[in-house]
Amino acid sequence: MDTESANLFAEVVLNIAYVCFIVALAAAILLPLIQIAKNPKSFVGGAIGLAVVAVIFAIGYGFATDEVSVEYATKFALTPSRSKFIGGLLNTTYIMIIVSFFGILISNIRNVFK
Repeated sequence: MDTESANLFAEVVLNIAYVCFIVALAAAILLPLIQIAKNPKSFVGGAIGLAVVAVIFAIGYGFATDEVSVEYATKFALTPSRSKFIGGLLNTTYIMIIVSFFGILISNIRNVFK
């Protein structure tokens, strides 16, 4: 396969991937909206879950620092606000892992006594 045909193949495959991404994005946005329109009560549980995740992120963001080393600031163009946001995301991940661990542990303990 020569370079020109390889470039053409890559372009065609990338265009197909873009179309698939757009279709998946539209489905991810539209299908939940259709489901909410059909059954508005189902939205309440999802909204509560989203609110809990937002609160956990706010807690993680509050504990994050905005420190940036000179190396990372120059290498990755990292600003203090980006550093705090990334730290908040990492803290949120840690909190979710700990909560899920304890949830699994409590669930298994409950199953032992049933």
